[in-house]
Amino acid sequence: MINIHDDFLDKKEFAKVSKNILGEWFPWYFNDNGVYPGDGHWQFVHSFYTKNQPSSQFIELTRDLVPENSVLIRIKANCTTKAESPSQLPFHIDCTWLEREYTTSIFYVNTNNGFTVFENGEKIESVANRLITFPSSMKHTGITSTDDRRVLINFNYFE
Repeated sequence: MINIHDDFLDKKEFAKVSKNILGEWFPWYFNDNGVYPGDGHWQFVHSFYTKNQPSSQFIELTRDLVPENSVLIRIKANCTTKAESPSQLPFHIDCTWLEREYTTSIFYVNTNNGFTVFENGEKIESVANRLITFPSSMKHTGITSTDDRRVLINFNYFE
């Protein structure tokens, strides 16, 4: 089951998050694959939280995006640049090393014509300040945008 929450953050908090992440001084790191090594895609990433600890000075930006009392696994931002034509990355689950169910959330930082698609065919448009939440076992993928970069924050956690 996919839950969609539009206008997830209040306007002031969303402005703070988007201004920082979309700003010229936010550190993005080149990743030469979109999902799997050799998948023919690339993106820029920023790791906020990994291996049981914060990994970014910007971790505070994600504070209001994760449910209280959840146990974090990973928080990572993805940025795909504007493409000439839409391109689909491989279907995947995020943390394949975990042997139990967890929750995945995606927070869209900007509006663009890219989207998230699930293996069952359901499509979710990339709309700024939208949060979607779903069970980790649901395979999903991203479709690149042709009108702007596509920026989102991906969360994996135990509830």
